[in-house]
Amino acid sequence: MTYENIEDSKSFKRNFKPRDILITSEEEGFSIEYELENQNTSSQWIDLNTSSSVITIQILSAYPGEEVNGAEPFLECSIQEITFYGRG
Repeated sequence: MTYENIEDSKSFKRNFKPRDILITSEEEGFSIEYELENQNTSSQWIDLNTSSSVITIQILSAYPGEEVNGAEPFLECSIQEITFYGRG
């Protein structure tokens, strides 16, 4: 699985961004806690190593948004894209 933050620098700074996530599936005992980086320059690879067709991603904490040129931070938590790779 790859995860991408917002590419636009102003939007990236003003939005909350996921920090700690918990990934689970219906597969017994499958659970991954992962800390995402606070950057928008590249994708982040997360190796799931499961054959499950159902994945749940919970956001446990977030990096706060910042003021940019006097514009207040946004209140929402933002993700640009999540891509899953596997066999169909």
